[in-house]
Amino acid sequence: MKYSSISLLSLLVLISACATAPPYDGPGPFDKTADANGQVERSLSSARKGGKHVLLVYGANWCSDSTKTVALLQSDPEISGILQDSYLVTRIDVGPKGSGRNDSLVSRYHATIKKGIPVLVVLDGSGRLLNDTRQTRLRDSDHKEPDRIAGFLKMHAPGSAR
Repeated sequence: MKYSSISLLSLLVLISACATAPPYDGPGPFDKTADANGQVERSLSSARKGGKHVLLVYGANWCSDSTKTVALLQSDPEISGILQDSYLVTRIDVGPKGSGRNDSLVSRYHATIKKGIPVLVVLDGSGRLLNDTRQTRLRDSDHKEPDRIAGFLKMHAPGSAR
């Protein structure tokens, strides 16, 4: 009886701990519990001080194009070099379709996520939008063409002639 009470108590503690934990979205590069607005503000502040631009990567862990794009940004030597020299990268989780997650940042920077994700948006250190995805955007599957992403990053890097 004593062991049953202890087991029951342990089980109740475990259940209550799980009930208060944030929902798990699985492994991946997009943190659905992050304060995305705060992340963008910190990136903009650092970009102003460092003379860099901010690359916002809108995506979600369930989207293979999003996760493959983030992997490419980190693994391709040319792209990671451009990022290191010219950008601060902020990943913004947009959740499942229709979830409304981080909608204020989607709207503020005209990230056309309804056409698919990932969406890459470039800001200067003052928060000025440098590429409006309503007019032109990379394709969702451009992670298959690293040269396109490298060209995009070079075109929007600080000091580039646009």
